[in-house]
Amino acid sequence: QFPRPGPRGALPSTMAHELNQPLTGVASYVRGGLRLLDSAEAPLAPEVRSALESAEAAAIQAGQIVRSLRELVARKTVSTQAQDLARIIMDANVLGFIDEQARGVKRRVSIDPEARWVEADGIQIQQVLINLIRNAIEATTGCPRREIAIATRPAAKNMVEMSVADTGEGLSDETRKALFSPFMSGKPDGMGIGLSITRTIVEAHGGRIWAEDAPDGGAVFRFTLPAARPAPANEHRSTDAEA
Repeated sequence: QFPRPGPRGALPSTMAHELNQPLTGVASYVRGGLRLLDSAEAPLAPEVRSALESAEAAAIQAGQIVRSLRELVARKTVSTQAQDLARIIMDANVLGFIDEQARGVKRRVSIDPEARWVEADGIQIQQVLINLIRNAIEATTGCPRREIAIATRPAAKNMVEMSVADTGEGLSDETRKALFSPFMSGKPDGMGIGLSITRTIVEAHGGRIWAEDAPDGGAVFRFTLPAARPAPANEHRSTDAEA
């Protein structure tokens, strides 16, 4: 069932949460450009241009996220087209692993050729992956092994399954019971809406999301999306979310 819009302020809070990562990217790239300008190295123009162009791309993405989530919450629809998961994963990794907290974390990506294309809103699914990646990074903090594995595989009923596995301490029974509840968070300063909006997005696409213990320790989050064949970029359709 599609979650109803929450109390006043819930949508702005959701927007703030989802925009945090690309805006962090903007700040990071701008700081990098300023450091280059302050250095004595020359020529600087190409490096500065690259940094500022990356900042511009992140800012544009922030605007796309606002429009996409506003449509999802207000209209209960998602506008979908065939999306290449290889590209979505690559873009999500750029923002998901952007800060110092991600340093030292090993990552593996495994894309099954038979589970590469999905029918989806690419911006929304990228946000799902970023949320799961950030949670996985936090879960491995302080652990002797810090590894994250992202994979795709075919699923039943013409679906594709994606997974994000970590080598953290795993999920407690208490956490597992309320994992996708609104405003539930295991982080002292967390807003508690990351996994809730993640579930909303996945279910609006006709998929489902769940978590389980990883075989080698830690946790693995899995979600499904409708499979698709590669299609022209201009082909798209709107999918009504269940009321």
